[in-house]
Amino acid sequence: MSIPTNAPIWEPIVEALRAELQEYGELLILIEKQQTAIQKRNMPGYIDLSTEIESQAASTSGLRAEREQKVRTLAESLNIEYNENLSEMIPGFPEESRPMFSALVDEINKLIHKTQRKAKQNHMLLVRTLHFTNELLQKVSPQSFTQTYSPAGNSSFRANRDSGAVNTSA
Repeated sequence: MSIPTNAPIWEPIVEALRAELQEYGELLILIEKQQTAIQKRNMPGYIDLSTEIESQAASTSGLRAEREQKVRTLAESLNIEYNENLSEMIPGFPEESRPMFSALVDEINKLIHKTQRKAKQNHMLLVRTLHFTNELLQKVSPQSFTQTYSPAGNSSFRANRDSGAVNTSA
C-alpha cells in the first residue's frame, strides 16, 4: 500500500502495525484449527496445519522486523530513543497519534497472548494424547513396554525388542 505524500510521518508504522495485526489474527485462526484437528484426532490435518503455522509465523516475524525498522527510522526523525517495546515509545510520538498507536499495540499484544495460550493448550493436548496412547498400548500388551526415567525425572516408554512394537515416549 502506498502512503500519500501529505501523510503524517508516523503513517508507515500505522500501516505496518495493521498488517502485523492481520498476520497475528491469521496465525491465531490456524492454531485454533490445529486444536480442532487434535481434538478430532485428525493427524494428517494437524501435520498440514503445523506446516501452515510455521509459514505464517515466519511471515509474521518478517512483518515485525519491517515494522521495527520503520519505528527506528521514526525515532531518529523525532529525535527520541528507540526501544523494542513500542508502548514505551508512544509518549514521544505526536500527541494526535498516541491513542491510535496504543490501541494497535494493545490489540497486537492481546492476539500474541491469546495465540501463545492456544499453542500451549495444543501442546498439552498432544502430550495427553501421547500419554493416553502409551497407557492403552501398555494395557493391551504390557510385556512389550518398559518404563524408564531420564535424569530430569521425565518418564518414557521403550518398546522391548522382542515385542516388535514401535518406540514411544512421553
